[in-house]
Amino acid sequence: MDRGKVFKYIEEHFEEHLRRLQELVRQPSISAENLGIRECAALIRDYFKALGCKDARLVETSGNPVVYGFYNAGAEKTVIIYMMYDTQPVDEPGWIVPPLEGRVVEMEPFGKCLIARGAINTKGELGAFLNACESITAVGEEIPLNLIFV
Repeated sequence: MDRGKVFKYIEEHFEEHLRRLQELVRQPSISAENLGIRECAALIRDYFKALGCKDARLVETSGNPVVYGFYNAGAEKTVIIYMMYDTQPVDEPGWIVPPLEGRVVEMEPFGKCLIARGAINTKGELGAFLNACESITAVGEEIPLNLIFV
């Protein structure tokens, strides 16, 4: 894989990738309040479809739906990617921006940071992983493994 091409694409599409992350963290998915769960699950399913998952669906459970996706890279090996999409409530004090705003804020000593409920646990990681996968395929490279998302 030509990682240089992938990194160049990521740099050139940073704002687009940031907007996608903001879309994800702005979507409420507060499990304890059953707020926005189904909408967030559908959004993630649509991200899986956009990546090229031929099988992307919501699997009903007794609780929140599982968002399932299968990306067939035609590889010999398959890895399972598990990341939750529900978050904690947003009513605790101390937020420096509204928790569902998904604002980029200058934070010393880190520089610019995306601040939102779920940005670290784990919507941000899921969105960044999907952005990376999209970047690989966008430059004509192959994701080296089949991916099962749950």
